[in-house]
Amino acid sequence: ERAEALAHFVLSRAQVVDSALFWRYQEGSAIEDIGHGGITASFLMMLSPEPRIDGMGVREALAGTLRKLFVLSGDSLVINDHVDGSRDGNPRYLGAFGQWAEVVPAACDMYEDLARALWFYRGKLGATGVVGATALLEAEGACPGATVILRRVEGNAS
Repeated sequence: ERAEALAHFVLSRAQVVDSALFWRYQEGSAIEDIGHGGITASFLMMLSPEPRIDGMGVREALAGTLRKLFVLSGDSLVINDHVDGSRDGNPRYLGAFGQWAEVVPAACDMYEDLARALWFYRGKLGATGVVGATALLEAEGACPGATVILRRVEGNAS
């Protein structure tokens, strides 16, 4: 009951824009950063049954958010700073992407990009790196070809 009440509270303050879910850090403040947003996204991915917002499943909307946050630019992965896909260039957000890997089962097309980002990131990841790696391993069963992708990413690191 508490989890459902918390989910209702979070979703009552979120909205879907361009097939992506976004929300503010708190009422009337700036858009949520990806560090705190990853915690919220991880929580929302665990809800069962999956709630809907603005006619869309929450997992599908979070997959849209994930695609706005992590964008390939040539061979580099651009990591945006806020859940609406905006970027202010604050370097503290660069390592705050691990929990977003929990959304990968809803966006398997992002599996390789996040695997590469986690594998090659050289800054401080802390606990979110472990969470992200664990989430990617768990997503292996949900995402076709994930095992091959992990081997390829690992091979490129050698």
